[in-house]
Amino acid sequence: MPTPQELTAILDRMPDLDKGAAESGGKRPKPSTGKLTGPPWTEAIAEVFDPVLAGGRDAVAGLVAMLNEVDDGKDWRVRYTLHGLAVYTCRPGKEDERTAVRDAFLAALGQDRPTPVKAFLVRELATVGDRRAVAAVAALLADPDLGLDAAATLVAIGDGAAEAFRAALGKAAGRNRLQVLQALGRLKDAAAAPALMEAAGDADAEVCLEAVWALARLGHAPAADACLKALEKGGWERIKAAQACLLLAETLAAAGKKADAKAVYQRLRDACTHDQEAYLREACDRGLAGVG
Repeated sequence: MPTPQELTAILDRMPDLDKGAAESGGKRPKPSTGKLTGPPWTEAIAEVFDPVLAGGRDAVAGLVAMLNEVDDGKDWRVRYTLHGLAVYTCRPGKEDERTAVRDAFLAALGQDRPTPVKAFLVRELATVGDRRAVAAVAALLADPDLGLDAAATLVAIGDGAAEAFRAALGKAAGRNRLQVLQALGRLKDAAAAPALMEAAGDADAEVCLEAVWALARLGHAPAADACLKALEKGGWERIKAAQACLLLAETLAAAGKKADAKAVYQRLRDACTHDQEAYLREACDRGLAGVG
């Protein structure tokens, strides 16, 4: 394993941060507060990435150990290199190197490290992670500090993530639960429909609206009643419910379920009787014309 001094020597091959343009009045240029154009990609590979990867997983773990708890810009070389490794090793022919990077990140998640460091690694796993990272990242879905980053990373990974979100739905709370509901919709996980239907009846308006949006993304025809019932709420909740109804109708129409789509359009149009909802009635009329 390379020593910290050896890793630092590799990192020092990177150029300094950019300098700001000269200000008017003849003042000297000011250093940028963090912008880095970076070296040419081929140079970064030859001078930084490949030398680190030559040390395998241990070298990547050594870089992870150099991360500061507070992202105040002082460890920018480490962060730039770790992100670069995540991107670089995703290219064809770098499968072994990608495994080394991914496994080093996952190992760090299981260690006693500051939450901000774990958050950085979780976000990088959105690039370099795959199905083998799902279990470790999914374990963070209920974490109040890491849950949102974990959800975003799992959606980016995709493969195997839906099962993890379904398992987490009953455990997550607050904004983490909302994120899980949204993720199930983004992934269009048909197997989650029963759980989403249950959530659509939740007394919490935000939970209800996230659930009906997810059901609309699925094009789950039985969700029409839940979407339309959400219209009974006022203000922004009614607006969001109407959007979910339109999305459901559009998704059904795109799937060739024209009769179901037509029924949603008609019921939504009939429910939108307020003067300020004329645009919704017009949208329904256009949708009906489209499904015939």
